[in-house]
Amino acid sequence: MQQRTQALLQVFMSRRVMTMAEMTPLSLLPADAGTNQRIAILEKMIKDINETIGVASMEIRSQLCETSGVKFWALVSTAKSDDVIQPAPGQSPYSPNDLKFFRTIIEKIAENVTSDNPANPGVIPISEALSACEDIKDAKPVLDLLVQDNWLSTDAAGKLVSLGRRTMAELGQYLSEACNDSPPECPLCHLFVFQARICPHEACRTRLHKHCARRWFQDNGKCPTCDESWKSS
Repeated sequence: MQQRTQALLQVFMSRRVMTMAEMTPLSLLPADAGTNQRIAILEKMIKDINETIGVASMEIRSQLCETSGVKFWALVSTAKSDDVIQPAPGQSPYSPNDLKFFRTIIEKIAENVTSDNPANPGVIPISEALSACEDIKDAKPVLDLLVQDNWLSTDAAGKLVSLGRRTMAELGQYLSEACNDSPPECPLCHLFVFQARICPHEACRTRLHKHCARRWFQDNGKCPTCDESWKSS
């Protein structure tokens, strides 16, 4: 494995989740290369890394951020485990109560997403998240750690909690089960959608990723599913 590729793996072992913009200042990619060239170099490096770390049940996967549409890469565990999450190397393992807390937050978000008419799809108030596990007296430090590790995310005001980028990249099967094996799917990209734009027509209620919706409404004014008028806001 080349030196630059080894350095990239070391940074992923520490950060777990990165965008290309976050990699460039770390000299992990040539700063003087064009975007397409950097993408090609990165994909080759990740391919080499995955061939090496696969035996350790690890993999670097790419995905798009639900809200911004920015592509990110996440180092994930592919090992089967009874624990919903695997701590990163060097971390203290999450306690059973911590894992129960995280599972309950996922279940609350899944309940929100699968309801007929969620007011704010894919997010729950932080007060609701903090009360998710009665066995934890002070849940705020645990929530902060889950956010730090990219399992969860909070809004800029610190009032809302949503699924983190690492959860979206690594826990697809668990998220599907939490949604009773019927997670909402964006018809434009055919991926899970939690933080969604919802078609205003009651008989349809199609859900689109916010970034997919932005692209769609540049040239369309109708729902891609029911073909009824859908005014972008």
